[in-house]
Amino acid sequence: MEFWWLAVLVWVAAIGLIVLALLLRNNRKLSVQVLFGVSLFLLVFKTVEFACYRAVGKALYPVEFSHISYFVLGATMVSGVKKLRPFAGLCSLISGVAFVFATTASPNTVYTDAFSVYFMIVSISQHLVLMFAGFLMLFSLDKYRIKDIWISIIGVGVIFVFSALVHKRILYKDFAKWDDMVIIHILTGNILKYLFPPSFVLPMWLRVCTIIFLMSVLVGCFAAYYLVNNKIFDKREKNGNALKDTDYELGILPLILYFVKKKKGGVSKSDGGESLSS
Repeated sequence: MEFWWLAVLVWVAAIGLIVLALLLRNNRKLSVQVLFGVSLFLLVFKTVEFACYRAVGKALYPVEFSHISYFVLGATMVSGVKKLRPFAGLCSLISGVAFVFATTASPNTVYTDAFSVYFMIVSISQHLVLMFAGFLMLFSLDKYRIKDIWISIIGVGVIFVFSALVHKRILYKDFAKWDDMVIIHILTGNILKYLFPPSFVLPMWLRVCTIIFLMSVLVGCFAAYYLVNNKIFDKREKNGNALKDTDYELGILPLILYFVKKKKGGVSKSDGGESLSS
């Protein structure tokens, strides 16, 4: 691998961000602030980026899983809808971790597919931030109800269907890369093509096994995300180390609720009024 050093750099950065997420795991207030900040930045940055593509006539749209994850994470944290947090965290973590392993398996592809060194650095940074946000939402925000796992399952299913519709040119008919979508390569079992020479044709049995393996991993990710989250919070409560500032929230919805309560004269510290106004 000519660009093996790139995989090493990505792993070093990823480990550093995981350590940072672990250091923040017991500080919910700071975790919320950090998550809100990075989510807002990603939401604005990606919106401007794709708007610029359209302005200059490039037929590029947010159709990949990671592309959609930027907007899911941004919209969830900026809006302040707590029910969507597990879905946003799961999407972010899958996108970030998958990118790290993809870089490990084929760093040459990450380097050669980028338009320039700048875009490569931006791409790596964005995916690592998604991973960091996913871990932070796993460790530090809320205890997610396992019975709400259906929200994440339906959400990921909608992403797959959306990407399939783009691939079939039902949506975004002028999309420039409809035949080279990573998410479609995953769904069709062709993702391993990046590990072989361009002339190599993947046999059907290998594609089927790849699909079964990846779907099994995905199902495992759903279960693991909720179970690990619950285990962490249960252990905190058992040891008497429950998170502080559990009423502290940022976002459009918490802000609206704050002003509603303030108008009714019902804002108190326990309602999060002090936190939201600070």
